[in-house]
Amino acid sequence: MTFGKDQDAKIEGFKGGKSWSDTRNLKLSLALKKRWKDPEYRKRHIKTIHENIMKKTRNDFSEMGKKSRYYENLIEKKLVSRFDMMFKPYEVCDRICIKNGEIFFLEIKNKNNQRLTDKQRLFKNIARERFIMEIG
Repeated sequence: MTFGKDQDAKIEGFKGGKSWSDTRNLKLSLALKKRWKDPEYRKRHIKTIHENIMKKTRNDFSEMGKKSRYYENLIEKKLVSRFDMMFKPYEVCDRICIKNGEIFFLEIKNKNNQRLTDKQRLFKNIARERFIMEIG
């Protein structure tokens, strides 16, 4: 399946380069940017824009996330050999905080469940005083 410039090229019978539709889309884009600066225009059209965004379903966003994670995993496989260990942020902490130019890793735990996972325990041993467990 082809999109954008490739699709236009396929239809119009030439390979690559600026097509008529690319130029038209650029001109439309610039015109919309100019109009968007006008507050009255924004007030009139914000509902339409919101409706267009809301047309995307949960599945559309889910598919976008899957594609993103797939790409990240491919890059991770290339880079993993450069490091001793590699953690995904959501596997070891809930938040990454900065105070006075220092990085801290915050794990928020429930009063009922204060156990750390194996990866969290390993990370806590490495990060030591920079790993903060907050019980709420």
